[in-house]
Amino acid sequence: MSGFVYWIPNKRRSITVSELVDLGLDYVFDTAPRCCETRRGPVETAGVAIAEASSRGRVGYYPDAQVWRQVPNSEVWIGFEPGSKPTPAELVRSAILTGDAVTLGDGNDWMIPLVRTFADDDEMTGISPIPARYDLAEDGAWERVGPMIEHQELFERGEAYWAAMIAGVRFLIDDDDEAGDDDDVETVEFEYADQVSTAVLALRTNYRVSDVEVAALDLLNDNTTSKLLNALVDFPGFLVRLKKNAARDGISTGGG
Repeated sequence: MSGFVYWIPNKRRSITVSELVDLGLDYVFDTAPRCCETRRGPVETAGVAIAEASSRGRVGYYPDAQVWRQVPNSEVWIGFEPGSKPTPAELVRSAILTGDAVTLGDGNDWMIPLVRTFADDDEMTGISPIPARYDLAEDGAWERVGPMIEHQELFERGEAYWAAMIAGVRFLIDDDDEAGDDDDVETVEFEYADQVSTAVLALRTNYRVSDVEVAALDLLNDNTTSKLLNALVDFPGFLVRLKKNAARDGISTGGG
């Protein structure tokens, strides 16, 4: 197995960590990468191929053995050997958020972080397992004030998806006998572009990937994106908890 190789044109030396930031590749590399100067690459110019320092694969430009695609709106190209695609185990970050494994388009299981869980939540409101940050209140007492800054966007996107999901199944959790009336159901939109970008953000949280890697590995489609987002908000856990609470209270939820 081998990881991704990135190729940058018009470079003839090692790439520094600060240059990785300028190239938009800081999400890939925790340390300085392995580098190999090349006489040519996917375009007819010299450049440098780089890979994560722990990668066991070849680092260079091998057109007969690799598939290459350009990163949108960038001079950077990304390549891999089609018979040895990068796996979740090779791309996982050293520190990840807890979550559930979801099988994506490459046939592998990917750990999807949870922004809420219903495992131990009888109140059915959802508990966020994302580590919280602390701050001082006006009275000098310490208090939890929300998710850690680096996970704030993931939390907010997950909450937006949850709002859209729960609006669609409101009849399952509303005790009002008239909850099935269409006039009572609030519609919350979560557009296709939001779904895909949220799925990529969830993957990027636990793995060294972004849009181009996700596309290169063919991870997302209608089915896998839906499964990933449902895992993000623990929708399967919500349904399990719903049935348990209903059985406890002697209420039928239908569906067996």
